[in-house]
Amino acid sequence: MNYRKKVGLWIIASFLMVGMVAWESRNCGDFQHEALTEWLEHLYENDRFMGSVAMRHSDEVIYEYQAGQAGYHEEIDIGPETQFRVGSITKMFTAVIVLQLTDEEHLSLEDRLADYFSELPNAEKITLEHMLRHRSGLFNFTSAEGFTEWMTEPRSRSEILERIIGSSPVFEPGERAQYSNTNFLLLGYIIEQITGKSYAEVLRERVIEPLELNRTNYGGVISVRNGEARSYIYSEVEQHWNPSTETHVSGIHAAGAIISTPSDLTKFARALFTGKLVGQHNLDRMTEFRDGYGLGLIEFSFEEDELYGYGHTGGIDSFRSNLTYLPKEEISLSITANGLRFSDSQIRNTMLTAWRGEQPELPELQTVDLTEGHLQRLTGDYESEDLSLEISIGVEDGRLTARTDHQPAFPLTATGKHRFSLLEAGAVIEFLKPENGSYDQFILHQNGEEFAFIRK
Repeated sequence: MNYRKKVGLWIIASFLMVGMVAWESRNCGDFQHEALTEWLEHLYENDRFMGSVAMRHSDEVIYEYQAGQAGYHEEIDIGPETQFRVGSITKMFTAVIVLQLTDEEHLSLEDRLADYFSELPNAEKITLEHMLRHRSGLFNFTSAEGFTEWMTEPRSRSEILERIIGSSPVFEPGERAQYSNTNFLLLGYIIEQITGKSYAEVLRERVIEPLELNRTNYGGVISVRNGEARSYIYSEVEQHWNPSTETHVSGIHAAGAIISTPSDLTKFARALFTGKLVGQHNLDRMTEFRDGYGLGLIEFSFEEDELYGYGHTGGIDSFRSNLTYLPKEEISLSITANGLRFSDSQIRNTMLTAWRGEQPELPELQTVDLTEGHLQRLTGDYESEDLSLEISIGVEDGRLTARTDHQPAFPLTATGKHRFSLLEAGAVIEFLKPENGSYDQFILHQNGEEFAFIRK
């Protein structure tokens, strides 16, 4: 896949894990603290972000920001100590524990899944390394129909294993990579078998206590009055945030059950990537990437200046999180949100832009109301020679949408009669004003680049 097509796919399918951005080389001496705070305030004041962020240079926290409420009904504001569900960032912690156990020769990455769960499909072929790299081919059980409702109640290990056993493999082990929460849920169970302790106990003994991560823990039922945040989803109709569903942690376990703060997460990342948690051999293996995945890690690449980093993102209920480490710059930064209508990757990139001395540009967030008739004139299938990509423009529930291939439609936000934003990906679609009354072209703006699309 060429670079331009990759950018286009990332713009629309914002769940992809690679973000592209360009910077000139700067040092952190000119960190634009006030400009970054103004940028984040702009998101908060326009109901795009509630949460907390932190940036650490080496071992020092150099920036923190919080906005919004941990609990609306309780009228409790978010502070630096507020804990958030961090979702799949948990996978980094799980990978660390597995690698510690291999350092101690309690297990090997070449061990087969069949050594622990022989009844699972392809268990004889799947290694622990396959699972850590999302190359097992195991079906992602959280993608099963009805999972969101099913997981609001406590579930036993046997109930969850039954769902996994009943799902056919997606591909042969090692054939390719495809993200699957099943891998890390099972790795958590294996950790418990090897140690004879609960995952929560092992997590506390091996990571939380040695690093003094005082605001990190294995989660439970959310308690706002005990310093945790509840997640919220924004209602365009009611113009306010409403409580989201709450997944029971029994079903996500070692794949996504941790609660933490941005400060603790950056401290964890710094310790991990400076060799304080696993041996150098395993750390090297952890940061070897294939198809974008390391061992419990996702690779983040940037377009210019050889800026390079890795870490993980997270999403559970309406929580969103991002933990990124840049080894060359010795920068670790984290975003934890309990309400987000924007791109966590764009927030991360803006934090780095400010750190490197540039003034971040405020995004367009004001919306306009457009008639159904006008929106229908924009619908159709468009293609771009630059990206070798097709985008279908449609209308759902009175809003313009965009989708590619077989991906779900993403709602666009109208910021003008001809201008629409995909806030989650930091992209803007601008339709060219027609001369003959028919809208046949639009320009896709993202990261300073422009791509022309023409109606098929």
